[in-house]
Amino acid sequence: MRLLAIGLVLISLSACTPGRYVAENVDIKSPDNYAVVQVDPKQVNTLAFDNYRDMVISKVDGKRTFNWFYLGLPREVYVGNGWHKIEVEWTTRNGLSKACLTAKLKRGNVYTIMTKIEGYFVKFWLKDEMSGSVLGVPCEANNFTNNVR
Repeated sequence: MRLLAIGLVLISLSACTPGRYVAENVDIKSPDNYAVVQVDPKQVNTLAFDNYRDMVISKVDGKRTFNWFYLGLPREVYVGNGWHKIEVEWTTRNGLSKACLTAKLKRGNVYTIMTKIEGYFVKFWLKDEMSGSVLGVPCEANNFTNNVR
């Protein structure tokens, strides 16, 4: 009986965890075939009410990333090589911030969406985990063309 109760708790907890989103034409069999874009794990704290915050990736290249199996938006997406437009939603106890970043991503790399609060504004950018370099410009500042090869 205890094992059944523990199993039910684990199943319900895993259902609350958003899955990943895999863009069209991306083969996930080999890490060299895709780039990973993830949210900063330090910006995800869904348990502490006084410091509640959550970041999700709402769209990739204009396509909604909602996962029907997990009933939520992912914190990690897999995309192909080239220019991509990543839209993010960052929720805190006090409000919601949205951002759209455009960046040229390389297969095999992992990119983290970073944030910094400055007054009443939140700045978003991408950090390349391999090189530590900063990339990504606001979508409005770039003429977006998808050059996926």
